[in-house]
Amino acid sequence: MKSYLEWSLALVLAGFAMQPLAAIADGEDAFCEVRAHGETAQGATGYCTITHSQGRVGIRLANGQSFDLEPGKSAGRFHDQDGNGVDHEIKKDGTPAYKWAHRNITVYFNRAEGLYN
Repeated sequence: MKSYLEWSLALVLAGFAMQPLAAIADGEDAFCEVRAHGETAQGATGYCTITHSQGRVGIRLANGQSFDLEPGKSAGRFHDQDGNGVDHEIKKDGTPAYKWAHRNITVYFNRAEGLYN
């Protein structure tokens, strides 16, 4: 009986180990404001999901566009799935923003409250 329980536990743990990162990361609904540099009108602005796992950040926009950010060599510095540099900053009001050379994404968690309730 003991070997059956050990074998079952091993299978369950192996299943968790094979889960994609996004499936096990902590996700939070938010509102993302996306702007190209110099734009005053919003681009792909709307609801989004932000995931955090082991220093990585995932940004999934409602239009299907996504950004996977890996930590860089210095604090507040990331690179995306295409190798582009991304700076992370916290604005004075506590709002996080991610800045590429050609785009900014500002994340508002308080605007997403009650989104799915």
